[in-house]
Amino acid sequence: MVLRRGLALLLLCALASLAGAQHSDTVFPPEDPLRRVVKPIQIGMEAFSSKMEAIKALGREPLGLVLAGGSARAYAYIGMLEVLEERGIYPDFIVANSMGAIIGLLYAAGLSPAMIGELVTTVPIEKYFDLVFPFNGGLINVDAFEAIMKDLIGEVDISELPIPVIITAEDLNTRRKTEIAAGDFSRVMSSSFAMPAIFEPKAFEDALMVDGGSTTLVPIAQAVPHSSLLIVATALYNRPLSYGNPITVLNRVFDIGKTRTGMEDLLSASPFIIRNDVEGISYMEFSRPKGIILRGRESAESAMDDLVRWLPPEAVQSRISPDLEAKRKHYKETLAPKLDAYRRGALPRLDASLRLSPYWGLLRPIQPAYVGIDMLGFGGLGIRLAAGGTRAFLGGLVGLGSAQSGNWAVTAELLTNPWDSLIWGSQLRMLGDFGNDFPYLKPESLGLSSGLWWELGEENKKLEPFVSTNLEYELTSGNLGWETETGLSVAALSLGGSSGAKEGIGNASSYYSLRASAFAQGGALPFGWGPSLGLGAGLSIADSACLRSKVSGRSALNGAGMGIGRWELYRGKAPNILAAFSSTASIELAWYARALEFDAGEFLLGNSVELGPYIDFLWYTSDGYPSSKADFLPKTFTAGLSLSATLRIAGLNPLELSIFGGVSDLGDFSFGIRSGRLFPAGY
Repeated sequence: MVLRRGLALLLLCALASLAGAQHSDTVFPPEDPLRRVVKPIQIGMEAFSSKMEAIKALGREPLGLVLAGGSARAYAYIGMLEVLEERGIYPDFIVANSMGAIIGLLYAAGLSPAMIGELVTTVPIEKYFDLVFPFNGGLINVDAFEAIMKDLIGEVDISELPIPVIITAEDLNTRRKTEIAAGDFSRVMSSSFAMPAIFEPKAFEDALMVDGGSTTLVPIAQAVPHSSLLIVATALYNRPLSYGNPITVLNRVFDIGKTRTGMEDLLSASPFIIRNDVEGISYMEFSRPKGIILRGRESAESAMDDLVRWLPPEAVQSRISPDLEAKRKHYKETLAPKLDAYRRGALPRLDASLRLSPYWGLLRPIQPAYVGIDMLGFGGLGIRLAAGGTRAFLGGLVGLGSAQSGNWAVTAELLTNPWDSLIWGSQLRMLGDFGNDFPYLKPESLGLSSGLWWELGEENKKLEPFVSTNLEYELTSGNLGWETETGLSVAALSLGGSSGAKEGIGNASSYYSLRASAFAQGGALPFGWGPSLGLGAGLSIADSACLRSKVSGRSALNGAGMGIGRWELYRGKAPNILAAFSSTASIELAWYARALEFDAGEFLLGNSVELGPYIDFLWYTSDGYPSSKADFLPKTFTAGLSLSATLRIAGLNPLELSIFGGVSDLGDFSFGIRSGRLFPAGY
């Protein structure tokens, strides 16, 4: 009797369980979009699985390498890969997402770790992120970055790479995870790190992709079905935060889910883990790749003995595969000249596009561009066009003031890169002020600027010939002024320290610069011509401070009057007079103020901070050159304190900022905020 009752109870439980399953199928039938959310989309996975089965048929388990997300922290994987190769460890396949996918795809394509390191230091990733209006789901467009990858790697399908890969992303349309093992290389890469709301989602086949790391940082679940022999490398974020601002709270909430899921998947498997010592580094630290690469190398070295013991002997190879070796030989020949051109300013070749775009200049630059508007704190919007190596913009701006005239501008700009790093730019503009009567806009001047420049030289030796012309027509008076300049700019860096000048601060031992040109002006301006010269030098002291100086000036040899301080930065109050000769000299002692570096909510990052005293001298004469002993003595000088820093917002191209304040020998106080730096960071 007891046995019968027990069997009956078990039968009832089974029926109840079956009824529950049937109820779920009824509520969420197999084709229901919500039910399908849990089933990943697979692209190219059949061919990938076949490759893994072919390896198993040889009698060994495929060695998989999983690269977790981590933004700039993922640079650590470059150093880790160096150490793996030194021990003869080469993965049979790679699974990655987010920034880990960038490193993983480049490595799988055939670039050596050294080549990848050269790429990320030569072509800073954030330089090719463009801020746009969020009409396409994000604030940052990466078309330029995608074009560079296509140029460097070629139009390659990732299913054809020497090392098979799986890249994970999330499809906004279906809310399904996507496992990508086939598709255009550059498009897959840009899809892999499209952080939601920050980067524009990327269309890929029928999907609209965002960063796979937004739901899980460690994509090990996609690797487990293909092998039990897995190495997982992490570049997680783990440091105390202050929750006094909502951006930090939002970032942490976003981080909780993806980190928790990643850790759950990681702990449920049995991989070998290389935990890279980068967990206290901001995701925006793209400016210091060499230091992060070094940390990755050190982390891998500390784990290597355990890894070698853990791996079966057949997983350690004596050499790379022939396919991978052939690709490395190819990229060794083609990569360097292309990287060199981008380092010198070559523009990526973009597909034709037209979009509404913001345009702004928060601060007046320390070093004026060859072509541009000299307005203080301007902003606006317009239509931006791009095609190949040509960029164009048509729009309207509003500013706080101008060295030319007016508080608003309408501008049409054209920038083209016909060959190598040769750039030609031109700008046509109308500037004006605001009136009290309709139409409330008072045009005051028309202007045209045009320039041609070509940066040459090696990485630490710059040579740049240039020519520029500027025309300014005042509508009220009918006066037309013009000026033109042609010359040569030279700079050289002598590197010291452990990681090179590109790490930002404190690593360069010395530098020098020279800028020599000839100028002419006329029309509404007093006709004048003559030479212009600038010299600069810096010396880094004990990796903690630097002493630097700069001298510049120009002379109208025919005695024509020129405005003082227009061409040379004098961080004081310059007299409002015309002089045939004017010159400034700056001496500065800067401390590399690492203690002042900061990040706010992982949204705003400030680094490469330099702080120190300065003294600026100013000379001017009515003749074209100093002609007496008194002329060799400075007319005035200003001493004060200067602070320079690099600001990064949400991973965008950084803003160089200089703040200075001082008092002159006459008791005049001065204060200024400019974009750019008077001296290169770290010298």
